[in-house]
Amino acid sequence: MRATIKDIAKVLDLSPSTVSRALRDCSSVSKKTREKILHIAQSMGYQPNLTARGLVSGRTQNIGVILSIETRDYNSLQIFNSIVVNGIFEVANTANYNLTFAKESKKHQTGALQRIIENRDADGVLIVNVVSEDILAKLTINNIPVVLIDNHFDNLQSYAVNNNDRLGAYLGTKHLLSLGYKSIGFIGISEQAFNRECEMGYFQALLESEIRTNPNFLAKGNGDLGSGYDAMMKLLKINRPPRGVFIVNDEMAIGAIKAI
Repeated sequence: MRATIKDIAKVLDLSPSTVSRALRDCSSVSKKTREKILHIAQSMGYQPNLTARGLVSGRTQNIGVILSIETRDYNSLQIFNSIVVNGIFEVANTANYNLTFAKESKKHQTGALQRIIENRDADGVLIVNVVSEDILAKLTINNIPVVLIDNHFDNLQSYAVNNNDRLGAYLGTKHLLSLGYKSIGFIGISEQAFNRECEMGYFQALLESEIRTNPNFLAKGNGDLGSGYDAMMKLLKINRPPRGVFIVNDEMAIGAIKAI
């Protein structure tokens, strides 16, 4: 049977309220007493009742995690998601938070998000990868805190954790320049905010090397292998094609290599 606050209080001959405050790290309980209570709680295998705590605090001790289910031919998105999710698990576990996962896409919504909103099942939501602006807008309107991960939205303001895409494109283009290539193409993606950042890095590297941008060297795909192949074929059909190409993601890069 799981140990309770009353069990810990009985062992230490303290009041349950003192034990409760100590477990919540309240300063009203001395450091020495808190350490003693935490030691006994750990030895007894105590686990906090998050549901009961939520009724008192108004918090659910739960975080919603929305993952993109856009399909692609290559699994780099799944690899990225697994790394991110492992990090989320680690931090949430340390903070005694539960996680609720939902999969959504721009075209298909599973209803899990709507349940989070209607039932207030989460204190906040993490949105991983690109989903529709409608999803973010629904959460914002309902005053649910949101943090975006690897998301780019032009018109909506929210906290976000993103790669420095401009710097990545800049360094990639500079690397090609350092290898002696002066005519460098660019294969981007239709996602506007992300693509713009990559283009800015690409343009900056060329400008610093006093190389004029050739509009014919710019191509776009939709992020998958097939579109990377098509974009590279378009560049190769130019009378004097670029000698090197910067490509914004792995899937399209693999497709582009197949075209060469």
